[in-house]
Amino acid sequence: MTIEELMQDYIPVIIAGKEIFGYKPRTTEEYIRNGRFPLPTVKVGRARYVSINEIQRYLAKKEKEAKK
Repeated sequence: MTIEELMQDYIPVIIAGKEIFGYKPRTTEEYIRNGRFPLPTVKVGRARYVSINEIQRYLAKKEKEAKK
């Protein structure tokens, strides 16, 4: 299995920060450095990635909390 096949279920953390949380790239980078980014990340080379499954779980949890 190649790294490309393993990484197909991941997106760059900068994109996730922007699209899901509305963070600017610099804010996302700062949150990662300080350990405050709300989702677990995986480092590959110099880049960090977030699992699409983790994003789905996070959004489902937030939606469930909003219904209460």
